[in-house]
Amino acid sequence: MIRNLIFLIIPLLITNILAYKELSDKLISYYVNDVGEAYRRDVQSLPTNLLPDGIDALFILPYEDENGNIYIYLIGEKGGKGESEWNLYDLVLIKFTGYYNPPKSDVYYNESDGLIYITSQMPFSAYYYGAKYQWNKDSAKLTLIKVWEDDPSARALEEVNALLEDGKISEAGDKLMSIFYPGHYYNDYEMTCKFLRSAHNFAISAYKNGNIENACEYYEDAFKTFELTVGSDWYMNFKSKGEYISSEYNKYMDFDEFIEAINDYGFFLEQAGNVKKAIEVLSAVLSLSPDRMVAHLNLGDALWKSGNKKEAKSEYLKYIEIMTENGLKDKIPERVWLNVK
Repeated sequence: MIRNLIFLIIPLLITNILAYKELSDKLISYYVNDVGEAYRRDVQSLPTNLLPDGIDALFILPYEDENGNIYIYLIGEKGGKGESEWNLYDLVLIKFTGYYNPPKSDVYYNESDGLIYITSQMPFSAYYYGAKYQWNKDSAKLTLIKVWEDDPSARALEEVNALLEDGKISEAGDKLMSIFYPGHYYNDYEMTCKFLRSAHNFAISAYKNGNIENACEYYEDAFKTFELTVGSDWYMNFKSKGEYISSEYNKYMDFDEFIEAINDYGFFLEQAGNVKKAIEVLSAVLSLSPDRMVAHLNLGDALWKSGNKKEAKSEYLKYIEIMTENGLKDKIPERVWLNVK
């Protein structure tokens, strides 16, 4: 990574090829032996009529001097690449005040505006810095016109968060998948919890509005987003409460919030008639929180709907026991008493 590149602009008043300043032995050695083609960037798409007199090609080359100063040289080339008779000329040093990463840099002529662009992208990041210059072939001078910077992945991440706030879980998932170098921008565990939190909140609203199908879809969209990273059924992979608490997820969603969100998902599945999946989810909830009253009730209802009345009664009885111990016996729904008879 190269920061704050400082350059000098050397005007050329004589266009005869013999007047150009040849590269120093040190710079030639650096180009040939140290970095070579890896750091060379040709000025792409530059019309031949814009080349200085006597020069066959232009390219840039970054260079660090003995004092640690970084420069980008604009090099004029005479002769074919790789041929013994080629000659290189130091035409100008270009001011580039942003970041420069040689392996991920481009230099090109833009025909639409007649300017030369230099863009450079940071390692393992979508962030890039650019500058564009007016080119004068007679003086071999580049005049800075504009600099800019952008990070499309950072912008996409902002859109993901905005979509989650609006409950657009599926759209947020699609946008998340468009992010380059995702590990540089977010933590998978943190983002998984963000998606679950948003899904839970909007699923509750959907359920209260009588739209149980949408309530389930919020969760399904959230889980689907991470099926290739942490797995779509990640929430059912914990063997105990302690295992969840010691996991990375607990840093971004504590156990109480997590277990409530998953319990509600199981309940919504049961209400939507997907009793098979509801039984799986609610069984996973109770494996982590065996004394969770509402989970026993929800599992009992799912089992009852599935036709497994024996196991349903067992869950109802456990629910009655815990509710009674907590002084909530009068809050037990009438259907529970009827189903355990």
